[in-house]
Amino acid sequence: MGLALLIASCLLVALGGRHSRGGGFLALAAVGYGYGILRANFPDGFSHFIFDAATLTLYLVEFQRGRFQAGDATLRLWTSALILWAVLMIPLGLVVGRQPILIQLVGLRSTIFFLPILIFASRLEESDITVLAKGLVLLNLVAFAFGIAEYRLGIEPFFPLNPVTKIIHRSMVATGDHRIPSTFSSSHAYGGTMALTAPLIAWLAFAQRRASARLFAMAGFGAAVAGTFLCGSRLPVVQLGLVLALLVLRGRLDRRLLPALVLVGLLVGGYVAEDERLQRITTLTDLDYVQQRVGISVNMSFVDIVLEHPLGAGLASATGTSIPFFLAGMAEPGIGLESEYARLALELGLPGLLLWLAFLVWALVLRRPQASRPFWVHACWALALTAFGTGLIGAGVLTAIPATFLVMTQLAVSVTHGRPARVSAPLPRATAPPRATAPPRSRVPPRSSGPVPVRSVP
Repeated sequence: MGLALLIASCLLVALGGRHSRGGGFLALAAVGYGYGILRANFPDGFSHFIFDAATLTLYLVEFQRGRFQAGDATLRLWTSALILWAVLMIPLGLVVGRQPILIQLVGLRSTIFFLPILIFASRLEESDITVLAKGLVLLNLVAFAFGIAEYRLGIEPFFPLNPVTKIIHRSMVATGDHRIPSTFSSSHAYGGTMALTAPLIAWLAFAQRRASARLFAMAGFGAAVAGTFLCGSRLPVVQLGLVLALLVLRGRLDRRLLPALVLVGLLVGGYVAEDERLQRITTLTDLDYVQQRVGISVNMSFVDIVLEHPLGAGLASATGTSIPFFLAGMAEPGIGLESEYARLALELGLPGLLLWLAFLVWALVLRRPQASRPFWVHACWALALTAFGTGLIGAGVLTAIPATFLVMTQLAVSVTHGRPARVSAPLPRATAPPRATAPPRSRVPPRSSGPVPVRSVP
């Protein structure tokens, strides 16, 4: 069954991509939304690669369009450099690597697999973003419906206990209830995806002319905000708050959104205040608990990582690296701390980490959108900045499904559309040299050079 699902996901992305570029990206997002629950119910090995196969299909569809040179040229250079350095770490990993060569090859997924999205997403136009945002509205509503069902009935009917779902069944809140993964592979993946889609859907709501379409989009926005609390994880709520704060500070939060934001905030906040199960975000006010929780995730400091492993410890060596369950027995335990940048330092070495930091400074600081750009461009920039910024205190920015795909898409859109398109001045038309004009003809008859006849007088 897993093989059939894999083939079906590839066909879905191929058909969506043939329809339009935005349709292909939406189809891949739909596969990512259903990946967790499908893999949990059909854990036969093939299902583990459903999203990977669908992503490769999108790459193939985009490559076959025959416009590989389209998009931002500098962004292509950065992407190529990041991919090349990760590939060069394979022979180096044979010397300094802690993991077997097969596990190191799997580690390429967390360093380069989603990077081509930057190239292909740089070709997206506003019409493609509109198609993607409309589809995300429906996907968020479906995910919210599953989340409510799991909240009421428990996760067992949707995620049976097996090697794939062990972490889901062990993940609980203070009340002893399970966190809610909805249709995703974890509660973090659910809440993080909701946080990454909410601002784009809010923009879509006020870009619609029909009242029914606007109401439908606002329902999807409400489902996204509620999902960040429903999942039972703290980080998605923090991410959503940071995104809104960035848009306010940049002065790019549309005033028309304020009443809707206040209304959704009151509805969600009122329900959260009445249910202790949804109040896990309040634990961030307990400094002793936060310090203890960070200590659990850390077994060596960032400075220790750089000093002990200046060239890295090989691919797939860091804590938080995603290893398929059927290969977990071959892998050595991860080291480091729960941070995306610590993972990059361990797997790519100090030069690789510096390369990534230079790229992020270029993309998020030097190429941040100008104030005159539309709201959806600023929303993409704020979402990408928040995702990579919170990577300091958590792993998964480059491995989450489908959050990594969405982050890379938003980053590419921000870089590409952050500056007005340059319109070259039209070349002046070549003017022909003036024609030589003949002298004007005289109306006076020319004088005769012969004798003038004399008229006789009678």
